[in-house]
Amino acid sequence: MVRQLFEDGIRKPNAIIAAFQNRGLKEPEKLKLKTFLAKVRQEKFGPPTISVKDVFNWCNARMDVPVEDTPFVLGVNVEVDDGDKRDLKIVISTKRLLRLMIKTEGVQTDATYKLIWQGYPVLIVGSSDMNRTFHPFAIAVCNNETESDFAFIFKCVKDSCYKINETEGNPKILLADASIAITNGFKAVFGFPFRRLMCYFQVVKNNDGKLRGIQDKDEIRNDIECLHLCPDDETFNIVSELFFKKRKEKNDVNITKFTEYFKSVWLTSNRQWYIGSRNYFPITNNGSEATNAVIKKKGTYISRAAPCWSIS
Repeated sequence: MVRQLFEDGIRKPNAIIAAFQNRGLKEPEKLKLKTFLAKVRQEKFGPPTISVKDVFNWCNARMDVPVEDTPFVLGVNVEVDDGDKRDLKIVISTKRLLRLMIKTEGVQTDATYKLIWQGYPVLIVGSSDMNRTFHPFAIAVCNNETESDFAFIFKCVKDSCYKINETEGNPKILLADASIAITNGFKAVFGFPFRRLMCYFQVVKNNDGKLRGIQDKDEIRNDIECLHLCPDDETFNIVSELFFKKRKEKNDVNITKFTEYFKSVWLTSNRQWYIGSRNYFPITNNGSEATNAVIKKKGTYISRAAPCWSIS
């Protein structure tokens, strides 16, 4: 019964014990249960650690382009030294997923610690259709989130797309959080100009953090939402001026400090978060993050962990 509960997604000892209690069954001893769960996890997911040699062998065995829906490795880079330096980059996709890239002008990407492999964040690259449904192009693992890491991922996707489709994907829209590394990595591979859209959820989240302790925070949030609803750049500029004029009249030190931050971060360098800046493209990166959540729920058992791949 424990094995069946594990397959159904009930994988924590306390949750399994509760399931036994709800069914009126004798519950297993917790220590024995933990030992058995460790065995089941290793059977299903393999050993908890993986060596550099294992990574190379796994990737090299999957470099050839297979049939339509079989995953293969687009690119891999693993570097280690005698110290603590470790560099890991792996990009995986399928022929069918890569064909989606030539049908879109925009790319969404998100690196999140909600989904991890060997302690490192998993990154999803994809796009959304007219119905705002997210479609992944590729999945990647990197232990860093630098410009070179994102450039490596985008280049692997671009080169593999051309290899399979004999047509070069050339997206001109990028939707992500405010990461400069993502922006520069995209620009290094796909060139300039392109439209750099901001995930509105990240705008709200970051502003809420800065608004803590400000008495008029609800009013400011509402005014930011009005900015978000602007249909074009001209309207956005006009409403922005009104936003600052209204804040200036308050003559409050904390509000002045926030408006300086808001202008610098969300009106100068990262201003493409209003409705009129994106046409059919989604306002948030929730589709990419939801894909991460599905993979984590159905394909993994581990929550956050420290880096655990070994050198051998």
